[in-house]
Amino acid sequence: MTPSFAVPNFRLNRGNLRFLPHLIEAGQAFDIHPAIIATIVTAEAVTRPLDGNVSWDERSQNDRGEAAGLAQFTRSSWLAHARRIGSVVNRHAEEKGMAGQDGTIIDEMSLLEARFDTRLSLFATAEMARRNWDYLDDRGLAMHARGIGEVAKILYLAHHEGAEGAFRYLIGARPAVSRARLESNLPPRLWPADNLARAARSAYYAWLEDYIDRRIDVRRYLADSAEVTVPRLARLGRKKPLRLMLLRLRGLGSRIRAMAVSRMG
Repeated sequence: MTPSFAVPNFRLNRGNLRFLPHLIEAGQAFDIHPAIIATIVTAEAVTRPLDGNVSWDERSQNDRGEAAGLAQFTRSSWLAHARRIGSVVNRHAEEKGMAGQDGTIIDEMSLLEARFDTRLSLFATAEMARRNWDYLDDRGLAMHARGIGEVAKILYLAHHEGAEGAFRYLIGARPAVSRARLESNLPPRLWPADNLARAARSAYYAWLEDYIDRRIDVRRYLADSAEVTVPRLARLGRKKPLRLMLLRLRGLGSRIRAMAVSRMG
């Protein structure tokens, strides 16, 4: 049996143990459970054999060379992080002389290479997850009222599709998918024969749901997962108006209880 190394309700296999301090630190910095960050990395990074185990490869890069690092940030996404004043990538870029105080990119080549910096990549992943969480919560999806198994899938969906794309999927209004986006994500065997927009959208979301259901299971990184449920993504993307309203009410109740506890303290 592969040994597990646990902190409070979080565990990693031996091959990924070297990432443990950064995962804990990033999770604490942005109030995101490290198990959620780990699931995002699992869905993105290439794995390599290591001492009879498997390990994420911090030098991961996709076949087209467009995305790199543990969480596979694309060039455009990483540069957007660098231009966002106050973000972890922006502060790193300014400190290292890769960007100016106003977010202007000075040394793009070195900045893109920084995607392979383990700590920076994990912090950027956690920061992005927090930003997506807040966006979806503000749009009425009551993230704080959901279980961790559901939250992990939603946050990876937002990592992959963007917060607005995730929101539209979750309210049952799936965005259209360009042929270029379909072909950049799906293997050729899954490309639809015709070029109709509805065929591209159907093929893309069928692939996306299958991929997320296979790769995003937060229970793999929880020391105690007995009470955790992991629903299928398609179920999350077909919420009826009544269901969404109930989630919002649950979220409001959670906030009121938290405020009451805070005042009592």
